[in-house]
Amino acid sequence: MSPIKDIWAQWDQAWDIGLSTEKRLSILKNATAPGFVYSNMNNIISDDLESLVQLIHDVLTQQGNKLTVNHIKWFEQHSQSALQWDMIHIDSGKAALSGWSYGKYAEDGKLLSVSDFW
Repeated sequence: MSPIKDIWAQWDQAWDIGLSTEKRLSILKNATAPGFVYSNMNNIISDDLESLVQLIHDVLTQQGNKLTVNHIKWFEQHSQSALQWDMIHIDSGKAALSGWSYGKYAEDGKLLSVSDFW
């Protein structure tokens, strides 16, 4: 697996519904660079992982509590990545959300930014 995909796997792990707030925050601290910025169509969170943890929790609980992410397409080049995904209800197998995520990475491979579209 590429270093970028390794960091992205940590990012994905942070979206696991079963994680405690502390565990999710620990994962994000390890996967993100100083000054990390997250954005989606409703939010921009700049260098505030505690607010990001709350946002992730809110998105997941709005969609139910049994979700997993299915990667459809992955692209990477020049310290950037693009990923098409579905967030799937485990019980039904149906997509709750479908979207794209774009990541930019620091020289050490950690995430500088993530933009999500769904």
